[in-house]
Order: sequence, then C-alpha cells, then structure tokens
Amino acid sequence: MNIQEGDNEVKMAKVMVAEQYKPIRYLLRTVLTSVGHEVVVEVSNGPDVLSTFHSLLPDIISLDMRLPSMDCFELLKQIKSTNPNTRIIVYSSDIHSADVEMAISCGAHVVFDKPFDIDDYLKHFQ
Repeated sequence: MNIQEGDNEVKMAKVMVAEQYKPIRYLLRTVLTSVGHEVVVEVSNGPDVLSTFHSLLPDIISLDMRLPSMDCFELLKQIKSTNPNTRIIVYSSDIHSADVEMAISCGAHVVFDKPFDIDDYLKHFQ
C-alpha cells in the first residue's frame, strides 16, 4: 500500500511486532496502524518470531531484544540469512553499548533503549 504525503509517496509496511508484554504489543500496534502500516502478526517469544516470519515475510520487524526462549542475536542472524532486506528495529530497556554494537553487527537496522520517543521510532518505518 502506498500513501501520498505531500510530494512524496510513502510505502506502508507489513510489520511483525515481537514483544513479550501484551500492553506494549497493543501500544505498538495502535501507533503503527494509526500511521497506515499493517501489523500482520504479534508474537511474544523467539521461536514464534521465526515460525511466523517464514510464512508471512514482513517488511519490518519491531523486536524486543529480551524476548523469552531465544537469543536476540541468533534471531537477527537467522532472519537476515533468510531475507537480508527485512528491516529489524530492536529495542529494550537497560541496553549496554556492547549489546547495541552486537545487534547492529547481526543485522539490526537501529536499536532503541526503552522508553523511546515514538516519533523517532516511527521514522525507521519509512
């Protein structure tokens, strides 16, 4: 889906929200759909990220670094090895600089420390 914004055409993305806490998933879904993106699935653990990723192939994954049941860095590597064009936006609380560097080296597009500015977050969906 494309939306005309001024003189620019903005492509709306198919998004997977991978977050262990339901209220945060709800918040992210609400924000993303309010600007025209389609949240195709919400998942709460690492194995579900992989199984639904392979069947839905979202354009963008919003990924909580601390999802249960699987290491975030391994998730990033597996997703990027399957589809290197998938944009992965990673976030978590209490992130250390070594985690940021590792996430970027494993394929994250950007890494946010929670709480994050929602406008900054949304810029990475364009």
